[in-house]
Amino acid sequence: LFEDNELDIYLDDFTFTVNNKGKTIYENYIPLDSSVENQFAKDCESSENIEFYFKLPAWFKINTPIGTYNPDWAIVFKGEKKIYFVAETKSAGQELRISERMKINCGKAHFKEFEDVKFMGPISLVSEL
Repeated sequence: LFEDNELDIYLDDFTFTVNNKGKTIYENYIPLDSSVENQFAKDCESSENIEFYFKLPAWFKINTPIGTYNPDWAIVFKGEKKIYFVAETKSAGQELRISERMKINCGKAHFKEFEDVKFMGPISLVSEL
């Protein structure tokens, strides 16, 4: 899937510099949308419990009855076979738009069909997983 699609990265204030290349598909930088996502990436990289993580690219879409949805993250914990898809990383107390809530609910229903996948969100901290 990722071999056929390139991961374009544009550097900005939210771009995360990768220090541990063995924990993510990104070689040097992770393109992010917010300071919350930047902190989340730092926490994923420094966590001893997380084996692998990456920000899902914009072209990774899930079809839902109300349009396509792009979860934020995929995470694998050490010693577990489950993959965690994180729906949305939002600041604590930040209100979701109705369309975001509906797509998150559709994402939860979609991933419920997969035994080895857990769908979480919205969250702001790795410790919430």
